[in-house]
Amino acid sequence: MTEDLQSRIVQYERLLHRAEIRSQKIAIETFLHKHFFEIGRSGKRYGRQQVIDSLLTETDRQQITSEEFVLTQIESGALLLTYRTFTQSTSGKKMHRTLRTSLWVRNEDDRWQMIFHQGTPEAD
Repeated sequence: MTEDLQSRIVQYERLLHRAEIRSQKIAIETFLHKHFFEIGRSGKRYGRQQVIDSLLTETDRQQITSEEFVLTQIESGALLLTYRTFTQSTSGKKMHRTLRTSLWVRNEDDRWQMIFHQGTPEAD
């Protein structure tokens, strides 16, 4: 795995944290695989369309800071990314620390897309 590929996947992940990307349907759809699903920090499972709809209707835009990225190549077309986020809502609610995992796959158009994401609350 090249350093360029690692930088690109981390960049994609960080773009999905940005409010201006999270409010654009086409941008979100570009990054999320057609079979994408997520297990949120709540423990609930969400399908691709649920996630897209939720992001597009966010009213409390969150400030998301991310760090400690580790990318592991599972096979030539699959990458596992783990990292930590600190999320602060613009309304000033409590900050959440979350451990995150994303699975990125190369699709039929040879583009990298996220097929799975999970957020787990970090223990105190």
